[in-house]
Amino acid sequence: MPAPIVRAQHAAFGNAFTALPGEGFDHVVVAENLHGLEPLLERLSDARRADLGWDGGPGLGDLLLVRRVFGPEILPMWCWRDGSQLADGDRVAEIRLGADRIVLALRTDVDGAGDVGFEVLVGCPVDDECEAQA
Repeated sequence: MPAPIVRAQHAAFGNAFTALPGEGFDHVVVAENLHGLEPLLERLSDARRADLGWDGGPGLGDLLLVRRVFGPEILPMWCWRDGSQLADGDRVAEIRLGADRIVLALRTDVDGAGDVGFEVLVGCPVDDECEAQA
């Protein structure tokens, strides 16, 4: 950032600071009290290391992407269906909630651009035993 812009923002901060809670901010941290964030950042770093298995534990492994896309609440309902041929070789999973389930395919090269995403696979609308995509 150009120095004049930074100086102008710093000068305006004093007046704006008192109005920040009214804009929806729960907490505002300024450089003088940044050290107070260290315990929080350390806990986040420890959690991230555990997620990745860098703490010697199992980590989330192939569930790390699932959590990033769908959120942590989905993990207890998630089940990979290894060996499934429903998605032309792409990995398949189920989200189960009681007797209900959603079947998804992990697409690792969306549109040939290398993007990653999930597609919902819909079963045959006529035959309950059919495992093919509709």
